[in-house]
Amino acid sequence: MEDLEITQEELRFIEEVPWERNLLNAVKFLLKSQYNPTLKLCGEGTMGAAANTYWLLSDNLLAAEAFKAFRLLNIANSISRELSRRGWTRNNFHEIILGKNIDFPPRTGRNIEIEVGPNYRILVEQHDGPRFSDFDQYADLSVYAILHYLKSGQRDLAKNMFRNILAMWDGIGLNDKVTKEKAYIQHINLVCYYTHLGY
Repeated sequence: MEDLEITQEELRFIEEVPWERNLLNAVKFLLKSQYNPTLKLCGEGTMGAAANTYWLLSDNLLAAEAFKAFRLLNIANSISRELSRRGWTRNNFHEIILGKNIDFPPRTGRNIEIEVGPNYRILVEQHDGPRFSDFDQYADLSVYAILHYLKSGQRDLAKNMFRNILAMWDGIGLNDKVTKEKAYIQHINLVCYYTHLGY
């Protein structure tokens, strides 16, 4: 954090949030409410269609990493093996969080239905479309930009993008283009933001 040269005000914001407890609660929720041991995948949500929808990428790629971080290796490995078995471990987008390269600026995505069962749907998000020209207006894409810039040694661009994300904070969440257009806070934005901060 020190090498990003953040201000005291920014540091106070970061220190005010009980990160570890919140992350532990999120992992417990994933495990108890969303993990399906039969499919070896975490569902998108707990209600309606989301309760029976399983995204290989990004949800389960990131869920496996969250379980690894909390040493729930049996579940993490089970999900990772399922992704490998299905041939989906990369989508040219979310794996930048794991330190892998992606096309940059990021490409737009499309949803691919992989399998439909009697009470479930398995999908993947593949990013092979046109490049985003306005990636800096999206909180999650801005985090990916920071990771890309840091990985490629462009620290000044990473600092600028970090400040861009801080400017999106409205006291409730990250008020980015999606939030403004759809009038809701994307939870993934908060997860990406916290992930970049090292929590």
